[in-house]
Formats: sequence, structure tokens, C-alpha cells
Amino acid sequence: MATSNAPTADFRTGSKKGGRFTYRIAPQFTISPDVMVYASYSTGYKPGGVAFVGNKYDPYNPESVKSWEVGVKSEFLNRRVRLNFDLYSSKYTNFQATILTPVSTGVGGFILASAIGNAPGLRSRGFEASLAVKPTRDFSIGGAVTFTDAKFTDYVASPTANYTGTRLTNAPRWSATINADYGTEVSADLKVKAHVDYAYRSDSQTVTGAQLGDLLAPAVSNADGTKTPNSSYAFVPAYGLVNTRFSLAKVNDTVEVGVYARNLFNTYFSTGWQIYGALGLLHYTSPNAYRTVGGYAKFKF
Repeated sequence: MATSNAPTADFRTGSKKGGRFTYRIAPQFTISPDVMVYASYSTGYKPGGVAFVGNKYDPYNPESVKSWEVGVKSEFLNRRVRLNFDLYSSKYTNFQATILTPVSTGVGGFILASAIGNAPGLRSRGFEASLAVKPTRDFSIGGAVTFTDAKFTDYVASPTANYTGTRLTNAPRWSATINADYGTEVSADLKVKAHVDYAYRSDSQTVTGAQLGDLLAPAVSNADGTKTPNSSYAFVPAYGLVNTRFSLAKVNDTVEVGVYARNLFNTYFSTGWQIYGALGLLHYTSPNAYRTVGGYAKFKF
């Protein structure tokens, strides 16, 4: 984020180099033709770089991760039921987080600019499960649920700011989906199709290091003299969205026309807030936070 002053000679160029060998080990075992268990261990690497903040170049370090996963994939009742489940855990070193950095405006004020910085430690673990059932030829239903516990295990951002123990941004603990599809022939050449789905996200934060609290709640003082912010302006409450569509199609699916509704019940949600100097809070949102109704046509050649 540029200020009113030009970069000094010391900060007009910047570079960062790096490289690392990574690998993945993934054994699997077939218990029966319809059940398979697996496990994996892998390492990952993301190169470092140079951020430009406040008219100076600020290098950030490469990120590395060690991950493991175990799970099962299965089908039952002549493949009418599919059930998958897995557990996972990832440990990051020098996680590249997008942080808000105060930058002088050059006229006595400041704004918070987004920049990439390193969190020395981050741990993410949880589980995923999905189920799909097709009880009849014309009807199917399915769903999935995910639990994620993602927290900074080591992140003292400055002598006065300690983010250790706070949640990763935009990482809800719970997310879930459920969907249903119905399609049946109404004539020799025509069929009707209907679909509905529901997607849920539990609450999350949009600012690195922020905890949950009242809008004006003061920062939490830690025993080591640092403070952890308590900025609930960045808090996004839990929400769920319903989408649906209905169509008429040729039996061979070469032509289909229909109507749809996204966010059927007009459920509003925010994608975050940001302190923007004297201007106050800057509010972010998305077109998906409002009901959208339309029509469509598909042709296959």
C-alpha cells in the first residue's frame, strides 16, 4: 500500500530464493470389492516472497507442512449406498498468513493494509464424512460434514501482539451440505428434473489473530506482557443457504431448460469487516448473500 512518500534507496528492490524436496507416501488396502482403507503421509512446501508494505519491501519466509490422513471408502447394497470417512492432521511451519499492517497515510493518519507475513506455527486437524444414497432409480440423496480445528500454535506477531491459540481466518469449525435430486420420465421424449441443496457454515473470523467478543471489548492481556485482539467486528456468524432448480429435459439430455433460485430464503451473510482508518469499518459482502432467481437453457451437440 503506497504512502505519499517514495521508497528509499534501500527498499527499491527485493528478492527471495528457496526450494525443498517434498514427498508423499500413500498405502491402501482393499478389504473387499466394496471397502477400501487408506492412509497417507505427505510434506509440502510453498516458496517465500517479498511483500511491499508502507513503501518498503518486507521478505517473508517459505512455508512447509507435514500432513497425515487415514480413511475408508465403501459402497453397499449393490452400490446404492456410498460412505466415505477420513481423519486428517496438518502441522505448518512459517504459515503464510494474510495480516493487516498499519501503514501511514503520510498526513498524520493510517490505514490497515493486507500483506503476507509468517506465523511460526499452525495446526489444522479434523474429520470429513460423506454419504450418498440412491433408494430408487429416480431419487437420490446425499450429504457431507466436515469438522476443522485450525489454530495458531506459535504466533507472537510483535512485542505487544500475541495470536497464539487463536483460530485461522475463514476456517469454520463445522461445515455441512445435504442435497437431493429427483428425475423421472413423463413421456417417451421428455423428463422432469428437480434439485435442492443446503450448505451450512459455522461462525468464523476474517482477521488474523482476532478472537470472539463484543464489538468494543478490549484486547486480552497475556502473562508475558503481550495482548491478543478481541475484534468481533471481524466475526461472521453461522449461516446456511438453500439452492434449488427445476427443469424439463429430453430423455437423452441433449436439451434442457429450467429455472433456479440461489439463496432461496434470502439469507444475508457478511464476508468480513476491516478497520479503515478514520473512515471506520469497511464492510465486505458477496452477491451470494442475496436471493438470485433466473432461468437457463443447455444444449449438447
